[in-house]
Amino acid sequence: AERGNSRTDGVCVLICPRTTYTQHRNIEQGPLIGTTIPSIANTTSSEELSHVYVRLLIGFSQHDLYYNGQTLELQEFVGRSLNPLGIDFEIIPYKPKRQTRVDCLNHVSTLAHQSGCKYSWTLTEGMKILRPGWVTAFSETLHAQIPPDVGAIIPFFVDKGRQSPMNWGSDFVHASHITLFGGRYPAELPDGQMTRWMGLVYSDRIWVLPSVQVTPAPPASLEPDVQINPTLVAKSMLLVQSLLMRNQNVSSRPKFCVLICATVKHTRGTHVWRDLSETPLMQYAIPSIARSTSIEDSKKIEHKVFVAVDSDDDFYRKKLSELNSVMAELLAPKWMTHSLILLDPPSQNVV
Repeated sequence: AERGNSRTDGVCVLICPRTTYTQHRNIEQGPLIGTTIPSIANTTSSEELSHVYVRLLIGFSQHDLYYNGQTLELQEFVGRSLNPLGIDFEIIPYKPKRQTRVDCLNHVSTLAHQSGCKYSWTLTEGMKILRPGWVTAFSETLHAQIPPDVGAIIPFFVDKGRQSPMNWGSDFVHASHITLFGGRYPAELPDGQMTRWMGLVYSDRIWVLPSVQVTPAPPASLEPDVQINPTLVAKSMLLVQSLLMRNQNVSSRPKFCVLICATVKHTRGTHVWRDLSETPLMQYAIPSIARSTSIEDSKKIEHKVFVAVDSDDDFYRKKLSELNSVMAELLAPKWMTHSLILLDPPSQNVV
């Protein structure tokens, strides 16, 4: 607690391992102790820990005989990795309301919020953090948004050197998210829909950070992909929209908007692009805006970039998620925000 009081912007890492997906009798050989915990230790720098309080919470059901039967061993192995760095941790057996990972993550998220953690990041056992700097990258990017700290960030998943499809079970949010929803996720949300729910609810306020790279959890740790309740999503979206409306005048700064028409049929001519990096938008426009805008200017004048794409534009329409994450990576460090606009019906010309 004394260390926490000397530092700001506490970040809690939350993990809810489940025996159902563990194939190792020895807990030391399992994905939690063998992969995820060491990667936290290896990628959390002493420089970050000097000004950010990092804490790990590991929660599991009291009915989980595997982890309950090896609590002392778990305590020993986690401490062996984290104690030398000064990273606090807590092992939390709890009495579940439902036998789901959503229930567990809601429980430990609430405890993290109550303990004073400003931000929290969920991981699934078996995930491995590949690069240092995640503490700063996550917290600074989310705080730089307008309004600040509203939304969620997902790491960039890499599997055998290639980008992996978005994996469920890893998201970074501010404590205000826990207050808004009364927990991290709606209690009735299926386990396999956590990341999808975040994406639908926050829409253009969910970002993927390529600078924070994580290997996905092993397939055995994944929940089946089931249908999400549209009514549940709609209710959650209304909460977020209400929050944004209350904060829409949070900034008294003048606003400066950059408008870009990125429709292929108006700009490409006969050239065929294979990926975003070949487009003028990502080769010239967005990078030059980021380079030529200083943080000092953004603090005085609110900057926002609008990129419009036609609904019949197959190239950009299929890459909206990638475009959103790349723009966030370039613009957020300069305290700039952005919006992607899908034009329906499509435009007839640039004008």
